[in-house]
Amino acid sequence: MRHRYGLAVFLVLAGLAVWAWNALSLDAPSPIAVRFEHAGDAVDDARIAEGFTIEITRQLARLPGLNVRPAAHASSLRTEPADIRSFAAERDARLVLQGSVVSRGGGVRYVHASLVDIYQGALWSGSFAPESDGLFAVQDRIVTAIARELRLEAPGPRHRTVPPILQTHFLKARALQSGSGDLRR
Repeated sequence: MRHRYGLAVFLVLAGLAVWAWNALSLDAPSPIAVRFEHAGDAVDDARIAEGFTIEITRQLARLPGLNVRPAAHASSLRTEPADIRSFAAERDARLVLQGSVVSRGGGVRYVHASLVDIYQGALWSGSFAPESDGLFAVQDRIVTAIARELRLEAPGPRHRTVPPILQTHFLKARALQSGSGDLRR
C-alpha cells in the first residue's frame, strides 16, 4: 500500500514539474541574435555599424526576460553568406534582429531594422532617419518596438549625455574598443 502511495505522489510531483517547465518555457521569448551591416566600403561606416550592433545588443540585454546572444561583428558579416538561418544557428537563436546602417558623407542617413523569426518569417520592420535626437534615439525606438512585438516591458526614456553630433564618434570608439580588428574585409 505504501508503495502505491509513494508512486502516486511521485507521479503527481513529476506531472507538476513538467507542467511548470512548460508554463515557464512558453512565456520566455526565444533567444535573439543581433546583426547590423553597413552599406558602403568605408571603414568608418563599418565601425558605426559595429558600434550600433554592440550598443543595441547591450540595450536589448537589459530587457527583463529576453535572452540575447552576443553581438555579431559587422566585419564578419561582410564575408559570410546572408543566410539568416545559418546565422541564427551559429548563435543558437530563433529570433534575429538584423538591419543595415546607411551612411553617406560621414553621417548616418537612415537605419533599417527587422525582427525575423527563422521559422515564421518577418515579425516587425522599420526604417529610421536620425533627426536632431541622433542615433541613440533610433536605437531606443528599435528596442521599444522589439519589446512591444515580444510583449515585454518596454524600457523608459533614457537621458542622453552624448550630444547627437558626437554619437557616431562614440559608436566608432565602441567598435574599436570591442577589438573587432580590421573592418575592411
